[in-house]
Amino acid sequence: MILDNLRSLRNAVAHVKFFYRSDYNTCKSLVESLNTAIIEAIRITEDEEFVEKNRENLRNSVEG
Repeated sequence: MILDNLRSLRNAVAHVKFFYRSDYNTCKSLVESLNTAIIEAIRITEDEEFVEKNRENLRNSVEG
């Protein structure tokens, strides 16, 4: 949904259509939301998945 809305706004600029201040504000808000979601996804992955995988690899290397 966010990407579809951003794509639509981007296309308006690319095709030299009117890009109002409200469009800019919408675009800025969408980009900020997307950045927040990406950063949160990276944090969750680093905090949970990578720590567990590193723990497994360390355990396997010590056992071997």
